[in-house]
Amino acid sequence: MKLKTYFLLIQVVFHCLNSLAQNPVIELNFTGINNFQYQVLDSILVHNQSQDCDTILYYPDTTLSIEFFADVSSHSKPVRHVLALSQNCPNPFDNSTTFELYLPYKDEISVLIYDILGNQLESFYKSLPAGIHNFTFYAGKERIYLVKAIGASGSSCIKMISGGSGRNIVSRIDYKGFALSGNTSKSGQLSGSFVFNMGDELWYIGYSNIMESGIIDTPTENSLVEFQFANNIPCPGTPTILYEGQEYNTVQIFSQCWMKESLNLETENSWCVYNDPEYCTIYGRLYLWETALGVCPPGWHLPSDDEWTILEGVSDIKHGILDPVWGQSGGWRGFDAGTNLKSTSGWFAGGNGIDLFGFSAKPGGYQMPNGNNGAATIEVGFWTSTAYENETAWQRFLQYSQVGVYSFPFEKEWGLYVRCVKD
Repeated sequence: MKLKTYFLLIQVVFHCLNSLAQNPVIELNFTGINNFQYQVLDSILVHNQSQDCDTILYYPDTTLSIEFFADVSSHSKPVRHVLALSQNCPNPFDNSTTFELYLPYKDEISVLIYDILGNQLESFYKSLPAGIHNFTFYAGKERIYLVKAIGASGSSCIKMISGGSGRNIVSRIDYKGFALSGNTSKSGQLSGSFVFNMGDELWYIGYSNIMESGIIDTPTENSLVEFQFANNIPCPGTPTILYEGQEYNTVQIFSQCWMKESLNLETENSWCVYNDPEYCTIYGRLYLWETALGVCPPGWHLPSDDEWTILEGVSDIKHGILDPVWGQSGGWRGFDAGTNLKSTSGWFAGGNGIDLFGFSAKPGGYQMPNGNNGAATIEVGFWTSTAYENETAWQRFLQYSQVGVYSFPFEKEWGLYVRCVKD
């Protein structure tokens, strides 16, 4: 009988470990720097822009293992109809750690704790409502613990690593309650389950003290993600760039390296505002959208709508990167991002900015589809690489009388400016 029981326990452990590795995994390691100096990260929020779900790491846990579906065609949408355990935090841990259980609907739940040999150490049984449920686990003398949650909607496993200090005679699991959403970070809330399909766009947001830094990525393999917290300095290692006989300065704005000036490359379908070459020297050139897509130098590109959103979020002192204000469908938005991105001179009626981050946007105006030019000293428009619909694409405008940033899809036949961002 004892042999049979032991065999069943081993089967449980094997099933749990197998479920942890049943799909391929990408491992992301995060670190921070300020210029070339190490910067400690408080936390990292990983937002899946394609699936609209988040997960958070808290220092010193700076590694995220993402399980993904090899067959994307059969898993193209988030799997929100099954329960899911979050990875415990911190992990590894000393005396205690916390984890969350997401339930898609009310369910009879078993949460079981095993040691590595399959011995059941603790258990929790209860009928729980839909939402996120918080647990604290207190370690005994074991070093590795396996947690398995079982319900009608499925099962989920995690592995927890303890320092094995032996502070507690026996391990213990405490249920801490129910929440509609998870732990809060400086920017947002943790969703109930984090899912990832190959090809999804992820936003990494690193927090250090009161600063945040954002990176956009579509990961395909294990990688080191390095957040930069320096701003308003030449891009480390690339202070200037020589392109087609002209030299451009660069500026580091957290994890984005931008050209400090608008592009002034003469090509077909490009113009100087008011057809005055002197204005090209001051403001750069105006480009049709199709032309703008291909004019940045090698190693640089026309920023996407999402990359502009990252810039707005780090530039605004009130609304962070994932603040809902940046999800508005169009119009003026933000508290002071426009003021912080505008140059300190040249704007009409004293509507200058404070150029807090060195972006130094100058009021070069635009060219309308009918060929008319306008608004130099009044406002400036920049293309993004993101098309919309009906022959339109997203752009960003700054204006002398506005403290925010204007976002709206314009006809691709407008002539707007190009700010290149480093790959």
